Amino acid sequence: FLSFFLSSFEASSMWLHLLAMNLFAGVHVTRDGLRRSIFTFHSVLLCALSGIAGFFSHELTKRLLNKRGADVQKGDGYTFYKFDDE
Repeated sequence: FLSFFLSSFEASSMWLHLLAMNLFAGVHVTRDGLRRSIFTFHSVLLCALSGIAGFFSHELTKRLLNKRGADVQKGDGYTFYKFDDE
């Protein structure tokens, strides 16, 4: 397995693959966050470091906001979250 990284071509192709995966995960998280009007900064930041961690962070954020019953309202360039006090 380590001999795979000895060649610069194989190592660079793996890094390109990882960077492309992180980029596509970040684009997906950003577009989904804009479509659903939810906060995605932390997930996009994690996507820059590790695409799968950012993707799972975004899924967790979506589930937590749905579980809490968040009422999302859009204002003048701002998004307001109102949570039910139960």
